[in-house]
Amino acid sequence: MKKILFILPLAAMIAVFTSCGGENRPDARKGIVLQQGCYTSADTAYVLVFPDKQHDGQWLTLTYLGENGMEAFIPDMLSEYNDSTGSGIFYAGSEMLRLRTNGKDSVWLSHEGDTIRFVRKAEVDYAPKNLTGEWRLSYQINEYMSLRILDAVISDKLHCDITFNLPDSAQLMSMIEMMGDMEGQEGMGDMLPEGMPLNALLQALPRGMQGDIWYSAYAGMGVFVPDLDDLMSSMPVPEGETAPNAADVNSDYGMFFTTPNGKTIRLAFGEEGMNLTRLK
Repeated sequence: MKKILFILPLAAMIAVFTSCGGENRPDARKGIVLQQGCYTSADTAYVLVFPDKQHDGQWLTLTYLGENGMEAFIPDMLSEYNDSTGSGIFYAGSEMLRLRTNGKDSVWLSHEGDTIRFVRKAEVDYAPKNLTGEWRLSYQINEYMSLRILDAVISDKLHCDITFNLPDSAQLMSMIEMMGDMEGQEGMGDMLPEGMPLNALLQALPRGMQGDIWYSAYAGMGVFVPDLDDLMSSMPVPEGETAPNAADVNSDYGMFFTTPNGKTIRLAFGEEGMNLTRLK
């Protein structure tokens, strides 16, 4: 009984000393943390760092100014990160990039002997904290008419399910003729796959697609990565041709987007982009 009475206060003393001195222990030190957000180089290239644990890891991507605005590589998980030096590696397409950060305002990327510094932008205050909900993309044909293109549902896990709003054959022909008139052309029937009747084309078109989203509310930016296998398996195949597959498509890239306000996702496509509006 005396031994038990002696062990209890001794155990309490050990617990107090180990808890009070925790910050000085090597395994509890604070290292250099890669901060989420947008790091920019002359506004022609970005390093986007997504929140830690999003999709179960620390993910980032490199984006650059291309013909269709900012184009993004598929996000890659940061690997071999050393929080003593603030350095690690990730892949942009097939290229391995070495990263170093000071954990505050800068990221440096190195590749084949060249190093570029990216400076972190300030946090934006207009972006939605999350993208969960229902969204719709419409195309404004003219001041009187708009076309509903698709509806998207984004889950709290940032998985996106898209449903296309497909017209019937009469609507599609009307749209093609209208687009031909707007472009000053005789017609745009040659847009249709050769050897495939219009009704067959409409029946064969995919009804939707799915993919995953990486998003930083701090930066108000993100990347959508479609499931190419799912999309290609439902694409129409003209007579005499083989079905396409994801291997035939350059799958290094995702679709860059911004959130200019709490109710809009703006996909980088052309000069103006395409806007999805939050329904709820």
